[in-house]
Amino acid sequence: MPHDTQPASGRHSYLLAVKPLIQWYFYFLLVFTTGRTVFLLYYHDRIKNADADIWLSFLYGLRMDTISACLLLLLPAIVLLASPVTLSRISNQLLRIYFLITFLLVIYMENATLPFIDEYDVRPNIIFINYLKYPKEVLSTIWSIYKLELFIAFIMMAIAAYWLIARRRINFTAALNLPLWKRLLLLAPVLIVLAMGIRSSLGHRPANPSDSIFSNNRLLNEISKNTIHSVAYAAYSEMRHGGSAKRYGSIKVTEAFERVKRRLQIDASGDEHSPFNRLERTHFRSDRAKNLVILLEESLGAQFVSALNHKQLKNITPNINALSKESIFFENLYSNGTRSIRGISGTVAGFLSTPGKGVVKRNLSQHGFFTVAQLLEKHGYKTSFFYGGESRFDNMKSWFSGNGFEEIYDEASFDEHDF
Repeated sequence: MPHDTQPASGRHSYLLAVKPLIQWYFYFLLVFTTGRTVFLLYYHDRIKNADADIWLSFLYGLRMDTISACLLLLLPAIVLLASPVTLSRISNQLLRIYFLITFLLVIYMENATLPFIDEYDVRPNIIFINYLKYPKEVLSTIWSIYKLELFIAFIMMAIAAYWLIARRRINFTAALNLPLWKRLLLLAPVLIVLAMGIRSSLGHRPANPSDSIFSNNRLLNEISKNTIHSVAYAAYSEMRHGGSAKRYGSIKVTEAFERVKRRLQIDASGDEHSPFNRLERTHFRSDRAKNLVILLEESLGAQFVSALNHKQLKNITPNINALSKESIFFENLYSNGTRSIRGISGTVAGFLSTPGKGVVKRNLSQHGFFTVAQLLEKHGYKTSFFYGGESRFDNMKSWFSGNGFEEIYDEASFDEHDF
């Protein structure tokens, strides 16, 4: 029997079974890392003065890349390790087709990122997905504006396809010809490893886009992601929560405006294009700008605050009671929604609760969404967000950093964070 067809034995046979998965993990990482390097060089002028080392984008990006690579390897792992030897030829062809298409798709998506960032200043997201509903218009635009980018992408894809096929980089025969029982022994451990990679967190929640945030430079944070993960996460979020608006009834826009004007006592003669844009003069005049500190306390009902006329509980909130005497203290405010994340968006952005996912976690609110921080920045304020837990929770870190808050501090920022 020729040497290259001899059955593997012992420890080597188990390594042979998982070798293709390890190789393809690094192939995917190669594409993601190459794309990230190009973006760092191309946008160097915009990120060179960031508050964090730009090379950290590779470290934070590795986490996002691992999530994407492990997701892409999940189905092939099952086929590779659970297919009977009698179906090895069919399984080999399926795996070859899958990896060829997937690898070329990853390359194309990284190429599509540059013009998308130039247009929207973010990696492809839900906007990218929504454009797929209009293929004729999108293809026409791409062909008329991005011929060079399209040409470069196809050249890279052609080179990659030739390298994979001519160099036989996508042949799984050796692994598939191993005894099925040996491969099945590896199936559970491999799936566990892939699941850990997909989750990429030992906390109570899996990793999310907030875990790629490490700088106050939003573009640098975007570069630390990869486009496959960005688009996949946007699709997942839309699929899970996108239909919530259907729970609303319908009302004419003109009638909605009239109702709000009437309730808020807004002059009906205002600007018809911006009917709620009006000047409200403050009743608290001051010779100098005041510091603004907003305290949001989870699960602290008014019944526990003696400053809100609950005298029998005067010892529970002594600091809030003291602050109420030296600051503007609102005594007639009510909660916005039933979760802390709803209160955050209501307080910081003036955004009322909606059915489904809170606005802090929605795709289109991660950048350019009005917050009080953006307003204060124009008046010379420095803005920060402090959170006693993990800022990645409910995607808060991504939302705050993308919408005007310069610095984010969370549990890891405090020397003593145990209570």
